[in-house]
Amino acid sequence: MNKIVIVLIIGLLLIPVGYNAAFAKTFQVTIPTGAADPNAPFFYSPWELSIDVLDKVEWQNGDTAAHTVTSVTVTSVTVTNGTMVPDGRFDSGLINVGKTFSYQFMEKDAGVVNYFCSIHPWMTGVVNVGLVGGLKVIHNVGSDVGDRTFDVQYTLNRSLEFAKVDTNRNSITFTMSGVIENDSLIIMLPEELIENPNAVWVDDKQITDSEKYFEDGVTTMIIPLEADSEQVTIVGSSVVPEFGPIAALIFAVAIIGTMVFSAKKFGLVPKL
Repeated sequence: MNKIVIVLIIGLLLIPVGYNAAFAKTFQVTIPTGAADPNAPFFYSPWELSIDVLDKVEWQNGDTAAHTVTSVTVTSVTVTNGTMVPDGRFDSGLINVGKTFSYQFMEKDAGVVNYFCSIHPWMTGVVNVGLVGGLKVIHNVGSDVGDRTFDVQYTLNRSLEFAKVDTNRNSITFTMSGVIENDSLIIMLPEELIENPNAVWVDDKQITDSEKYFEDGVTTMIIPLEADSEQVTIVGSSVVPEFGPIAALIFAVAIIGTMVFSAKKFGLVPKL
């Protein structure tokens, strides 16, 4: 095992688990005593939350009965009287007395998220999930190495100029401009573009305080920046192949043509 691989492995082990408090927050919701009673004054405290993407909500059962926290699609105008159907986004299962359940809201959850207790369906709550700073898109990432390209979502206070894919290093380098204090790059990388991104360099210096989370084929990375940072390089186990479908087809036709030519040259194909 060479020194570079060892350094990468050590770097991975040093990456802390969980979101840095600078990037995401945890909100507490209490299920109060008596929530199982349909006539209770309230069932969740607070009943409604407004949070950002990447924030986490933790529900604690302070009641004397078990409950669930189950995301639902509401098929009526009002949450309280509507028909609620579990949507599969999250389901705590039984939360026993004194226990907790938490869920981290990602970009796919942006919007109004309704939930209820599947045992006591009159218990309803709402989480309004916004976008951290507003998602932006850098288009055609990968166009410099093949015909398959990707539109990559990100948030950044300074300007993201362009992205360069390096198939030799299995890396993508993002170039930025502007000087911003307390900035960070939050970027959503499709697995088809870069697989298992596991090391980060900022201006040619490897950092170990970045965060990454994988969900539904997308790795979300949170990368802290210095005020004058200009480049971020992310290294994975593989990047978008140099030969996309069209290029690969052309390459295959060229190989077949060469084989046919060689066969004719050496008399392996009968002349008509």
